[in-house]
Amino acid sequence: MFHSWDDIAFQFLNKNVYNIVLPQFCLAHDQNTKTPYGIPENSPIGDVKTREHYFSKFNHHEVWENRWGFNYGDRNSFEAVKESYQDTLLWNFYHHDPINGPLKSFDL
Repeated sequence: MFHSWDDIAFQFLNKNVYNIVLPQFCLAHDQNTKTPYGIPENSPIGDVKTREHYFSKFNHHEVWENRWGFNYGDRNSFEAVKESYQDTLLWNFYHHDPINGPLKSFDL
């Protein structure tokens, strides 16, 4: 779950569906909302059995690498697998320089 939103975003990009970024949209992650339901407030803390029951395997970087083929924390590791993402938005974003602005803008 630690990279669940990143994974969802990648799934969409891999199917050529854009992710929309809303600048100036602020929110807070209030972990206290979990405790009334018996879910640990801080997921990495606690015994392994409980943590894995609620949050799956703890080594989220290993899970990411097994799923996507590159290291989450090392952008350069994408180079070895980039060809498998050709013709997807993942490929386009990887080759896009953000200094040139967004890859695409939408009027909402």
